Amino acid sequence: MKEAKAKRVSSVIRRSIAIPKSEFEAAEAVAPKELQGNLNRLIRTALKAFTIQQKRKRFAEGWAAMAKDPQAMALNRQIAEEFSVTDADGLS
Repeated sequence: MKEAKAKRVSSVIRRSIAIPKSEFEAAEAVAPKELQGNLNRLIRTALKAFTIQQKRKRFAEGWAAMAKDPQAMALNRQIAEEFSVTDADGLS
């Protein structure tokens, strides 16, 4: 009796994409030499940069929202007051 082979789960997603030729050519023209001619690496690099950009944007939006939140501001003031006695520590 044959044993069923376990199906390997890949950590790579393969997709077919459609990119307007003009957009691809514009991206490739400004890409570093090591990415030119390698569509897979170019797209991976672009996706990584996009992900980093979006995480930074969300982080900044979170800080901006917190700066407008009266409860967060009150807590910040309370913490600052409680630790104000240590402001001069290490400065003598």
